[in-house]
Amino acid sequence: MAVFTPVSRDAAAGFLDAYDLGRIHSFKAIPEGMENTNYRLEMGAGHFILTLFDMIRRLWWCRKTRWSI
Repeated sequence: MAVFTPVSRDAAAGFLDAYDLGRIHSFKAIPEGMENTNYRLEMGAGHFILTLFDMIRRLWWCRKTRWSI
């Protein structure tokens, strides 16, 4: 499971409005991977990957296992 941070299509559209990429045509979570949250985007300007670096979860895991970063 690699989708640690769920993002709605509307939230992604609001974030991506700051960039000149056009409308979202397709927005899909990528379940593969182990560390970050990734979404596959098809937009007016092309195909993109939105990656969210989930550091909060890593810090929580390190605290739970009593490791330090």
